[in-house]
Amino acid sequence: MQTILKKEFVAAWVDTQGDDAAGGSFAHDPEDSPGSCVRGNGRSNLQMLVLSPDGGILHAMAGFVPHDELLVELRYALDTFALAERSGDLAREAVRLRHEELLAPEDGLVERLDLNELSSKGEIDRETMQRLMNQFRRDNVERDREFVRKHPLLPIGKFETSMLSGGGISFFGSSAGDTDGDLIGNTDGVDADFLKRIRERAEEAGKGTGQQKRRSRRSRDDDEDDDEDESND
Repeated sequence: MQTILKKEFVAAWVDTQGDDAAGGSFAHDPEDSPGSCVRGNGRSNLQMLVLSPDGGILHAMAGFVPHDELLVELRYALDTFALAERSGDLAREAVRLRHEELLAPEDGLVERLDLNELSSKGEIDRETMQRLMNQFRRDNVERDREFVRKHPLLPIGKFETSMLSGGGISFFGSSAGDTDGDLIGNTDGVDADFLKRIRERAEEAGKGTGQQKRRSRRSRDDDEDDDEDESND
């Protein structure tokens, strides 16, 4: 991952704080372990755009993307750029057609699950839950590609967060680590009772991790003290 990013891309980031379409979340320390996520979780919290040298959007991903899938997506974007370069005046059409390619059957589901029927059955077995996660993942990949089909090589200056997130108020909070009760992002419109419930669950789930994190910090501090003592000898 580091190799392809350094060799092929110029990485940059934009703070979406204050953007009405941006999502909200709990604040976490950099040392916190990531929570369990499925491809596309937190579409309003994180969006990745791959641009051509002149600022046209070649590829887009919204929400969490696992490491192995991100590598595939970056290579997909490089191939898309090469195709656009070869296509000349037809570059926009080439990018659009590229994003019409269907996912391979093994990447998702051929038969969709009926969520209403599943909810009426109560408990969901592990196999069905895995199928639901695959369906959620596939739907989010399709939403990303649909955006590019509608806006091939869209100039970055015309991009708005809501184009990928769908707008509205969104909150995605992970219970990993110690949240300390702080919030970041756009949380003004999120229901207060909802935030209270999800914070309580996150704090309960994060108690053990928080203790482990504090012990880890003390261990690092001790190691640094030992290094300093050795340097003074």
